[in-house]
Amino acid sequence: MSDYNRKRTTNGLDGLKPAFERLADGVSTLVKQHIELARYEATQDLKAATKRMAILGACALIAGVGYLFLLATAILLAGWLGGWLAAWICAAVIALLHLGVAAVMGRKYSNELRAEKAVDLAQLGDEINKDKQWLQQIAANSKKSPAPAELSPEPMPRN
Repeated sequence: MSDYNRKRTTNGLDGLKPAFERLADGVSTLVKQHIELARYEATQDLKAATKRMAILGACALIAGVGYLFLLATAILLAGWLGGWLAAWICAAVIALLHLGVAAVMGRKYSNELRAEKAVDLAQLGDEINKDKQWLQQIAANSKKSPAPAELSPEPMPRN
């Protein structure tokens, strides 16, 4: 086979290897960016849920302190005005009222928290592991560069 025919037959295949490498690099970059985006979204979801839980805890603490002060004040006032029986009845009414309000508010905010998109860390971890395996497979396949195949030495007939 002449040098001209040999160059002509392998020249087309030599251009495929760099194209495949660029494609593999592009796919691996895309997967890496996908992994980073998934991590970022998970962190943002966790931050938002943590913030809401902290606000709920602060509300519960403030409600508890307010409940104690109001209960103490009402009991002392009722005891001063009507005696110990009135103080006991006042304490019971105030306790039931505050517990009812706390239950309604707690249910409302816990329902809002449950209604949000749940962060499924197990699924996220599985997805990241699959992406890592896929990247390793792509890297292993791109390192295996097949030798250019010889085309038939016969020139193609022209029409």
